[in-house]
Amino acid sequence: IFMGLKYPFVTDGSSPYRSATTFAEAERIVDEVHSRGIDKAWFCLVGWIKDGHDGAYPAHFPVNSYAGGEEALRKLIRKIRGYGYAVTPHDNIHSCYTASPAYDNQVLCRLRSGEELPMGIWSGGMVRLGCPHLYLQRYGGDFARIKDLGFEGVYYIDAMMPPMLQCYDPKHPADERQFIEGQLRVLQWMKHEYGASATETQSVPSLKYIDYGANCGSGSRAHLAPLLSPDTQAIVERFVPFYNIAMHGIIAYQTAWIHAVRKDGGWLSYLVDGGVPAAEVTMRKCANGDYYMNSLDDLAEPYAICFKVVPEFSRGITTGFEEFAPDAVHWTFHNGVELLVNATKEQAGDMPPRSIRVKKDGREVYAKFRVP
Repeated sequence: IFMGLKYPFVTDGSSPYRSATTFAEAERIVDEVHSRGIDKAWFCLVGWIKDGHDGAYPAHFPVNSYAGGEEALRKLIRKIRGYGYAVTPHDNIHSCYTASPAYDNQVLCRLRSGEELPMGIWSGGMVRLGCPHLYLQRYGGDFARIKDLGFEGVYYIDAMMPPMLQCYDPKHPADERQFIEGQLRVLQWMKHEYGASATETQSVPSLKYIDYGANCGSGSRAHLAPLLSPDTQAIVERFVPFYNIAMHGIIAYQTAWIHAVRKDGGWLSYLVDGGVPAAEVTMRKCANGDYYMNSLDDLAEPYAICFKVVPEFSRGITTGFEEFAPDAVHWTFHNGVELLVNATKEQAGDMPPRSIRVKKDGREVYAKFRVP
């Protein structure tokens, strides 16, 4: 559930706040999720911190006053947990905004030249990369206070950086190994405190400590081609979701938000790449996310397949992957689950356009053709 952010992005972080959802409005969203028969879910509250999403890292407190403040957040968390759902704080361990009250240039990553490592301008203004080698030591005190709000079940860290970075500050140098070890210490702590952890842009070393990965591939791989140079495009025959094939069942993962694939294969695209359904929702479409009623409509069928028809799906280790055509595949898993999915508008092998077949131990348990 996306609460809101400051926009437009300016260097000093002084932009006005855009409210997409208040904590009170989020309660209505949770009630609607439950009324739809979605009995297993976890909610990640994006922008619960001071000034909303990416508003003031590494500071978290005070809780977002525009969304209703701490008491309203605690009430929302009690509502979510009352339904038996997990509820997650959306966090970031790398972004250090110059306008943040907790900004400290002594803990930043530095280049060989001694300059601070820049990360662009986001909601909170100009951002620098913090050194994960120091994160728990400098900012770990917030974690107990965050858990005291009532969050339970999983911890989510946004924009987890890949490990191939270094810090050249002579006071706290970190080579590539030490950089990733700093990240892993945070993940290990979260796993211990919450029982499960999740990250965006997960790396292979993080797999020991995470249970869920966000933005793992995409509902359609066609978007990758324009990002490549013309010379590289010339030698690429096709895109294969290798990471997804290798990691399926080791972690659960999301490939895209449900509204992001609405025009490109729809929810079938999730199953092409082996992902579980996920949505980023709001009460008002004025920032990130999608109007919640629309996303819930889209989630109903893939949720039923992944968690009711074949709940073993997300835990299946890949034993076979055949691609009839781009976005038309046959997955097989060690636990007897099979998926045959054609997200295209053309016939692919024996699969009609826009169709899905699901099997368990060789027996067909679900089939649908001409998915809208």
